[in-house]
Amino acid sequence: MIKDDSALSLKTVGHMPLIETLDELNLNIVDKRLCRINVYECLSQLVDLDDKHILDWGCRNKFFIFDSFDSKKINISKYTGVDVSTEKLNELKSMFPDANTIHYDKFNQQYNSKGLKEPEWCLNEDDKFDVIFSHSVFNHISFEEFEYVFNRQKNHLRKNGVIIHHFCDLYNVADAQFMLPKNKLKKYLRGEYFPTEELYRFDDEVVTIYNDDKFHNCYRFDSMFSRHYVKEKLNCEINEYDMLLCSAIYKRED
Repeated sequence: MIKDDSALSLKTVGHMPLIETLDELNLNIVDKRLCRINVYECLSQLVDLDDKHILDWGCRNKFFIFDSFDSKKINISKYTGVDVSTEKLNELKSMFPDANTIHYDKFNQQYNSKGLKEPEWCLNEDDKFDVIFSHSVFNHISFEEFEYVFNRQKNHLRKNGVIIHHFCDLYNVADAQFMLPKNKLKKYLRGEYFPTEELYRFDDEVVTIYNDDKFHNCYRFDSMFSRHYVKEKLNCEINEYDMLLCSAIYKRED
């Protein structure tokens, strides 16, 4: 199922604003897809998505389906979106009634502050998928949770099914510029933020996301992981040339 074309250019799909532009982005620009990477287009270059049972982990309110409109190859009834926000799931369901949605009531500083620290697993044993993926999810949680979710999801793959989860690679400057504030990015580029070769993360940074009238100040948890560390700990393959972020890939062979 994984596509063999390895000649993918570095992050060429979608728009990647300069560092100086990041603070100026607003919600309207993102909604209009002017400064947001096309998740479907990028993912479809790694794996066949046509008429597949797809699990979108951290789906928010519809971006992946939105991005797939031009292809008209996504079967909405075979799509399942999982998120910690019931509000976003309700928005997705209202626009795409045939889509399946699952609430994972997991605590998250930014998106589900009233969630449970240790919720029950949200998938049933017979929930099986051809493709399980996420974008910009595991760069907002701890590695412990990344590892837990990744290993649990292996049990929900159909034959030849694939897991593709994006994360921010500690050693990729193009990824890091979207994660670090300007003052920390400058130190990062000088090599001052490499305490270990395994993992770096910073948390409890109070930030304002886009417009004050749309989002409130919140505690934001951001993380970057070494691709070498991820490969070893998750026993997976790594695509460091992914056009979204770095990606951890696991394929069920039996």
